[in-house]
Amino acid sequence: MAIQLYKKGTTHTVGGIECEVCNFNPSELESKLKEGWVTSPGELSNDAQNEEIERNDEENAQEETGENEEKDAEKTLNPVRIAARDAGIDGWEIKRIKTLEALLNEQKD
Repeated sequence: MAIQLYKKGTTHTVGGIECEVCNFNPSELESKLKEGWVTSPGELSNDAQNEEIERNDEENAQEETGENEEKDAEKTLNPVRIAARDAGIDGWEIKRIKTLEALLNEQKD
């Protein structure tokens, strides 16, 4: 009697899941499980879903880090630069503060 085990791969499609399928002697079960074989193709599907969740978590963490960096950068910006940026003044990042103040005052008039 043989047992059928499954591993990630593309040689077969079982229940809509691409995998490798192989028959083994039952005495090999423990060693094959340690090698990454599973007893059901559904276990591979769960692995794929978990990998997708981990990828999404990593992407979200990277996005959050980027957002935090933007917030930190905003905290260090001079309030005049922030006002100039919000007012749509070109070159707000590099113009002198006095120049930006003058441009902002012109917009008020």
